[in-house]
Amino acid sequence: MYGLTHPRNNILIGSMFRFQIAILKLFRFKFHPFWHDWDLMHKEINRQGFRLLYQKSTFVWNVAVFQRI
Repeated sequence: MYGLTHPRNNILIGSMFRFQIAILKLFRFKFHPFWHDWDLMHKEINRQGFRLLYQKSTFVWNVAVFQRI
């Protein structure tokens, strides 16, 4: 089993996270979140032999659970 929690992939949420990343870098915070291409991440997980078992989204977050087949 493999679980992945990430921000939803839409313009509003992406813009908010990118703005947060820019502010943290500007003020040289040690914590640096990353924005990934989540569709690509899901494809890579599938390529590694996992299949999507469960997916649930809220306004901001997406939760995906994969199971190796």
